[in-house]
Amino acid sequence: MGVVDEHWQASDQADPYLVLPDGCVDVMQRDGELWVVGPMTTGRLVRAGGRSLQGIRFVPGAARQLLGISPSELCDAQVPLLELTTDRCLLDVAARARRLQPCPLVSRVVHVLLRDPCMPVSRLATQLGLSVRHLRRRFVVEVGLSPKQFARIVRVQRAAARIGSCAQLGDLAFSCGFADQAHLCREVRVLAGVTPTELRRMSDSFKAQTMPLGIC
Repeated sequence: MGVVDEHWQASDQADPYLVLPDGCVDVMQRDGELWVVGPMTTGRLVRAGGRSLQGIRFVPGAARQLLGISPSELCDAQVPLLELTTDRCLLDVAARARRLQPCPLVSRVVHVLLRDPCMPVSRLATQLGLSVRHLRRRFVVEVGLSPKQFARIVRVQRAAARIGSCAQLGDLAFSCGFADQAHLCREVRVLAGVTPTELRRMSDSFKAQTMPLGIC
């Protein structure tokens, strides 16, 4: 398993579109400059404005090896790549990434939470033979978010993917692991930055994009 989730290129569309948190770190090229985009904790409306945008998205827990610092120091931030590495182009970043492997422990936790974001962290820690405190510390260092934060993001991502085809919010909440419709509405507001109604209206837009993270 490699550390790169995908290579992306942004659309030149003028209309803003919604980018949701996903627990990943990106290296983005914008107007010829390279930026590191840290893990997002809430959604953002992106306005590409005709600029040339492309980048590399790393799987959760992979970027620390590349950057030399924990992604927790980059939450909701954009930092010039040259402040962290000597890479001067995306090809350099991609070449180094090919030599890296994600942390096995974090990869396992990510895999479990992607499959079952409702799993209590205490049960997951027990399965891994770790204390909750140790598991949380390792995950935050590698991913930049706590396991609980990451699980919340997974649930909202699921809801966003299904909201266009699910007529009833109560059914959507049940299928995505929320306690009830009110829980769904609260989490969407906090993590997507919009209401479920607005999320439904935007769903075709953000599903159609290869979405760069964190572009203001």
